[in-house]
Amino acid sequence: MHSLRSAAAFRGINVWDGNQEALWESVSKAGSFDPSIDLSRIDYDRMMARYVPPQEYSRERLFEAMANREPAVLVGHPSPVRSPLDVLGLRDAAHCIVKRMAESSDEATYSVVMRAEGRRVQLRPCEIAELWQKQTEVFGISDLYIRNTFMEELIDPSRLSSFNLLLKASDKARSQEMFSFVISAEGMVTDSHSDDPDSSNFCLEGRKLWIFWDTYAGLAAGLQDVERLLLTTSPQFDMKVWLSMPSARWCIVGPNDTLFLPANFTHKVITLEHYVGVGGFYVSLPNCLSLIADWIYRGPLWSKLDRKSSKAMLIGDIALAVQKTILRLRDCDLAIGQALGYDFLELAAQNVIRRLPQSQMAMLWSDPRFRNIADNIAAPWPFSNNVPLAFQLGKQSIPEHLQQTTARHRFNRVP
Repeated sequence: MHSLRSAAAFRGINVWDGNQEALWESVSKAGSFDPSIDLSRIDYDRMMARYVPPQEYSRERLFEAMANREPAVLVGHPSPVRSPLDVLGLRDAAHCIVKRMAESSDEATYSVVMRAEGRRVQLRPCEIAELWQKQTEVFGISDLYIRNTFMEELIDPSRLSSFNLLLKASDKARSQEMFSFVISAEGMVTDSHSDDPDSSNFCLEGRKLWIFWDTYAGLAAGLQDVERLLLTTSPQFDMKVWLSMPSARWCIVGPNDTLFLPANFTHKVITLEHYVGVGGFYVSLPNCLSLIADWIYRGPLWSKLDRKSSKAMLIGDIALAVQKTILRLRDCDLAIGQALGYDFLELAAQNVIRRLPQSQMAMLWSDPRFRNIADNIAAPWPFSNNVPLAFQLGKQSIPEHLQQTTARHRFNRVP
């Protein structure tokens, strides 16, 4: 990955733009909620070199960041708020959605973290909304699901993730999207954690400070991750260690901002102002190779928590959906492919080849879940088509005409 400074210079962006004093005040405020990120002004100057500045949304900017495995804060992404609320300002829309929650008779309960008590409680949507409206408790919830609930009448998930290939996979794979309403109170601090797929976070109201870093580099340096370790206390975080890491990044997410965060980043999040947003997880054409490579090599979190092996086939299900999408797009209109990021597949493949060591690439090249996708992307793959696969995946789910397309478009590799 390019350094933030060089990557920004390449795009003609000045990382020092913006009100540094306002950013400093935000970081200082976060430090009052979480002493682990309290820092001196000298350290803050070092921290500014890690800042991810907001950029105007464009399709190209979004998919380039995905392919490069870079976090991106994009301003002006189409709002997921449905009509008639979409004609309101984002703040008014947020308050209308919370009001609708408060009036809801939905009896489903969701796990809410109460910071002062240090525990989780199960609350209904109406109770969560009342907490937020009263603004007397510090709490947070990130998994108030939207799909197939009354919330889907207010929020359109497809507007934020129309490129999401999880929705083209099996039912269990689709469940990994977890498209949710995110609501928290000022002062809420999340434990350092990571996710399986990449994530999107669209802000309607409020502000959050996000601090993130490469998961496994962080673990090696002593920055803990609650999803990767068995812990009985909050995961350890040290600001000076974080500042020393090449992968360290941070940003502020506010109204009309969308953070797109690669899955290889562990993150901790501090709510600076009462917050309302939406977000979910996704697999796209520009990020699919990196995600599947990481899942195969390290194992996804869903497998580590799946004692009954009910999700053992998910990587294969997702890989098959990606492969079928690539093959179908060969004969589609250019605009359809561009909407899904088809034109960024080659860049994504080049980055995987550059990033991964030869030994890991060799292992992946023998795995059909990775290979069946890579075989359909024109890139300088370091291995021949003649390298045997370690096992076979059934082709009965791929239509015959697409199987023929695979053979017709197979690229020659080096011997």
